Amino acid sequence: MNQDGFIQHTYEYDSNSRRIFSWPRRITTHNDNIFVVDLKNKTSEGRVVVLDYAGEIQWTYTGCNSLHSNLSKFTPQDIAVSPYGMIVVSDRDNNTVHVLSPTGEVIEHVELKIFGIDIHFSICIDQYESLWIGCNTTTDENKAKIVHLQLI
Repeated sequence: MNQDGFIQHTYEYDSNSRRIFSWPRRITTHNDNIFVVDLKNKTSEGRVVVLDYAGEIQWTYTGCNSLHSNLSKFTPQDIAVSPYGMIVVSDRDNNTVHVLSPTGEVIEHVELKIFGIDIHFSICIDQYESLWIGCNTTTDENKAKIVHLQLI
């Protein structure tokens, strides 16, 4: 939307007139790319869709197969992009974060339980490449906290 309140762009259909999203949960941008956590169903199974400024799909990420072979489906909760283009996606049901390259390749996935994180809600990356995670624990509802981790 511009300063006068007029819509500048709408991203709804791809170049073949198919809907791009089912339920866009989170959105962030970096270097003219738009990163969207898109949920596919009511169980929060989802994917990450990356569009360029023109609305063309650059790539999608549906989770790491080796990680999900015996675990829950990929359930992306939040997304953040570092100043250098590293993408971090939180995976709610597997209690992990997926670290992706700017082209969508898996760099690593990290289980959050080793940091004392049972339930994560939000993530953010600052200008120093630090990851901030807003979370709680399953053992005590009054244990809400923010955890600070250094990325690679």
